[in-house]
Amino acid sequence: MGMLRFLAKRLALLVLVLLGATVITFVISHAVPSDPARMWAGPRAGPTQLEQARRELGLDQPLYIQLAVYISRVFRGDLGVSIHTRRPVLNDIAAFFPATFELTTFAMIIALALGIPMGVVSATRRDRLPDHAARIFSLTGVSVPIFWLGLLAQLVLSSTFHILPTSGRVDSSLLAIAPPAVSGLYLLDALLAGNWPFFASAFVHILLPALTLSYASLAIVTRMTRSTMLEVLGQDYIRTARMKGLPERAVLYKHALKNALIPILTIVSLCYGFLLAGAVLVETIFDWPGMGLYATNAILTLDLPAIIGVTLIVAVIYVMINLVVDILYTLVDPRVRYD
Repeated sequence: MGMLRFLAKRLALLVLVLLGATVITFVISHAVPSDPARMWAGPRAGPTQLEQARRELGLDQPLYIQLAVYISRVFRGDLGVSIHTRRPVLNDIAAFFPATFELTTFAMIIALALGIPMGVVSATRRDRLPDHAARIFSLTGVSVPIFWLGLLAQLVLSSTFHILPTSGRVDSSLLAIAPPAVSGLYLLDALLAGNWPFFASAFVHILLPALTLSYASLAIVTRMTRSTMLEVLGQDYIRTARMKGLPERAVLYKHALKNALIPILTIVSLCYGFLLAGAVLVETIFDWPGMGLYATNAILTLDLPAIIGVTLIVAVIYVMINLVVDILYTLVDPRVRYD
């Protein structure tokens, strides 16, 4: 019952977050000096067409009425119609989101697969060469702008050495043999269908943008793992495990790392949110057809329904990620209970 009450409370807070994000995003977007009606009617529209477009979009109403109407639509699952694509925003997001989810998840896997072992090695080799190397790596990761890193990666790995492709999700020549779109994730769909040429092409295409996107999170995970491991390794139960003659690998990964996972999980949830935000730049640089590229085009065309819709979806995903991490706390540490 304690877990159910906890979930009910968090879902209620999700509604409040969604309401707050809707109000803030709506007010800020409508405060920008722009005319969405002209984008809707076209550059050659006359005064009559512009007035009709404003009525169709509801822009002839006071701002508070527009906000009330929009909030009622949002809670009915209607995010409006995109001014740029002329399609429902929810349909556009459903089409573009799988590419973003695949990219950010792949980047997060890279950050965890490399960051946690690097942090453990850095903690066990404190003030030695591996530790100093990990510090330099971490400082570089949090200080290098992601757009500069993406352009540099394209220049070196694509244009100069031709190791990885520059843009896109897959070779255009393989689109004719694309697997059935079960999830919208190219890697997963190709794996389920056993389409290995398509899988190999999708894997090669996602490597460069995922590595670029994961660098900052990889550095943060490495530093957090190092600091928490140093704290745990000084505990009495770690010294007891070593005195009992347990192998050092078992001491580090079965006892120390398991008890250091709580703060690591916290930073992972934050990093995943940062990846969703950073995907806008990465998807633009690598021409990755995801939600970030969709948001960029919406901003350039003053597509207010699309801008607000993307913001709300990111806010919901961020809150849900934090909810999942809170539930994982109970699996990692039996002492955590939501009673």
